Amino acid sequence: MKNKINKIIDTLNNEIPVFYTQTERFNKKEAKKHINTWADYIRLNLEHGPLDFKGIMEYMYELKRCGPTKDGYIYPGIICELPFRVCSKEIVDSNAWMINQLLALGVHGFLLCHAESAEGVFRVAQYMTYAFKKIRYKNKNYDGLRGHGGQKSGSFYWNLKELDYMNQASLWPIFPNGKLLLGVKIENKVSHKHYKKVLSVPGVSFAEWGPGDTGMSLGYPQKHDPPYPTKMKKLQDNVRNFCEKKKIHFLNAAYNKKEMDENIKSKVMFMRIADSDTKGLLAKYCRKKFKNK
Repeated sequence: MKNKINKIIDTLNNEIPVFYTQTERFNKKEAKKHINTWADYIRLNLEHGPLDFKGIMEYMYELKRCGPTKDGYIYPGIICELPFRVCSKEIVDSNAWMINQLLALGVHGFLLCHAESAEGVFRVAQYMTYAFKKIRYKNKNYDGLRGHGGQKSGSFYWNLKELDYMNQASLWPIFPNGKLLLGVKIENKVSHKHYKKVLSVPGVSFAEWGPGDTGMSLGYPQKHDPPYPTKMKKLQDNVRNFCEKKKIHFLNAAYNKKEMDENIKSKVMFMRIADSDTKGLLAKYCRKKFKNK
């Protein structure tokens, strides 16, 4: 039977929105809870949670052991929120070891916080790409920077032969058979200034505008949730509209049915619901609407 590896990509290809839940508890108990989660993917909160590789290994191994999911995936999608500010290529180079080690643990991609530098974001894309492949950027071909070694454990987690893993551990959608995702947060004054360049980096497949940090950078310490001041709403619209232009999925929150209906009408395909909705009832409300289409 064909392995089902990345539920996020398959769901998006069926033109159905995806939802996430998040955790910073990296242990067997949390993995057992998540193997049949209501969410399409789990966001590993490494920005504010512990950078605990031993715990992440235990969590991922237990997911693998408890899988597959009820709908046949090896385990839910796993997106890691990386803990460093992407403000330059050099910052990425100095933290690339995190990317290598997390990919070797079978994750499905990354979300980059404070994505200020297009060159830095592209550097992450290179580190997510094996060295025998190339990425085209600004009319030039660039080698991937991921080296030999991690495919042994990565292929174990994905239930693939090593060569098959190396071919599929590529950025989607620039590699059509790729199973890795790269997202960015445009969430401070600097990143909003450069948002068009950042969102034009090949391999970026989804983006969010980070209202909490965007608000703080504009002088609002507690503006994570709506309603937003006019200048925050303008920045949100800038990111959303440019994502639509570049065919990048815009991530947006919905905390009630009205906001969910607005997201559906606006064709938002990555969504967050309230952490208090532990059964994913609002996500189920959304999926029912798509099922009845």
